[in-house]
Amino acid sequence: MRNSKNKELQLRAKVLRKAVKLAGDILLRYFGKVGLRQARFKGGRSNNLVSIADTEAQEAIAKTIERYCPEDLLLGEEGDLNRLRHSFGDLKEKYLWVIDPCDGTVNFLHGFPMFCVSIAVTLNGEPVLAAILDPIRQELFWAERSRGATRNGKRISVSRPSQLKDSLMITGFAYDRREKANFYLSYCEEFLKICHDIRRTGSACIDLAWLAAGRSDGYWERKLNPWDVAAGALLVQEAGGKITRFNGDPYDIFNCEQTLATNGKIHEECLGIFENLTSSKKNRV
Repeated sequence: MRNSKNKELQLRAKVLRKAVKLAGDILLRYFGKVGLRQARFKGGRSNNLVSIADTEAQEAIAKTIERYCPEDLLLGEEGDLNRLRHSFGDLKEKYLWVIDPCDGTVNFLHGFPMFCVSIAVTLNGEPVLAAILDPIRQELFWAERSRGATRNGKRISVSRPSQLKDSLMITGFAYDRREKANFYLSYCEEFLKICHDIRRTGSACIDLAWLAAGRSDGYWERKLNPWDVAAGALLVQEAGGKITRFNGDPYDIFNCEQTLATNGKIHEECLGIFENLTSSKKNRV
């Protein structure tokens, strides 16, 4: 049975490398040529955009998976690919590919070079393979369950700071940020009082990959989706980091209302900030 599972994973690892490269090539071909005028809005929000690059990249990924692994399930950000016909709790012994063909679409459409392809392969609802490709920098972040994480084939690990005062944090803002700007900024205010600084890249997948590579020390965000975190969560864990909900409860990629990922060393201190914030009246939602 173990040898059979190993062969299954080896096959999917090869397919994953092929799929993520194809998608990255498509994004590069369109970058700088497709802008805001060619985009359309999703979900009725003017800050949630999709372009032909997103859809073509996702189609290329889907066709590659379907060619080599036709029995696998697919869950993608762009609606036409969401072919999952089972509840998230009904994934026993099933391989599910969780796909974000272009994380950072707003950046992409503005010509801001901070976007990536993110694909995770899950088994029994847990990520077992992960790839995040930054096509601009030609960086492939890769993780396999219990086998560590790499960047372009070289082992990576989370950073060393053990106190928040010595840390660089990253965050992002949900699509309802216009209605809840003060709420989201209240978190930034508390972290800014303590840490070195805060960054906001516009790509949750890159945020998690860079945390795994030791380029930042912690990351938090609300209201993410499985395709935003499935690959990055495995990268962080395999690089020695920690990822939980804001109250420290175990993380679930299919219930990612709250995401706190750190190098592990500053995690408890970050949890303390969230505890203080959520107990205050102004931050109850």
